[in-house]
Amino acid sequence: MPSYLKYLYFGSFSLLLMGACNTAKKKAADIQIEFGAKPTIIYKTKGDYRDKVPVTLSEDRSSIVAYPAPKDVLKGDEPALPVALEDGFLLDQRGVGPNTAFLNMTYTAYAKLEQVPVPDSLYLMIQEPSPIVECYNCGNIRKVEKLNILIKGKALSKCKKLN
Repeated sequence: MPSYLKYLYFGSFSLLLMGACNTAKKKAADIQIEFGAKPTIIYKTKGDYRDKVPVTLSEDRSSIVAYPAPKDVLKGDEPALPVALEDGFLLDQRGVGPNTAFLNMTYTAYAKLEQVPVPDSLYLMIQEPSPIVECYNCGNIRKVEKLNILIKGKALSKCKKLN
């Protein structure tokens, strides 16, 4: 292939890629967010805790202040796992926030417990006391497609940063 065709091909590809980025930013700019009683939380973690049960720690991370009952980790008969989004973000289905830690127990195993565990025993099961890297309240945006547009369009500043 002649060298001028390589440059032409590369240049065309670059323009296409830049156009896609600008389109994502424009689409993200068009999304209006309202903040109300039921927030949509998206987050990113240090590792893969997607199938691990979340608990809420105190501000100093020395104790568990909130945790689910075994049946609370289900949505119907299925585990209430977070939904995968663009760029490693997850859409919360279970009450994740900036003070969340994850147990070394899966949703499925936790749901099979006969009784609610005591916080002290749960605290010993924490894998990482500070796993949340980024956490945002995206208000009334519930659709995965719109959340992905915000992420791809580098427009998470429209959401409220929680950490």
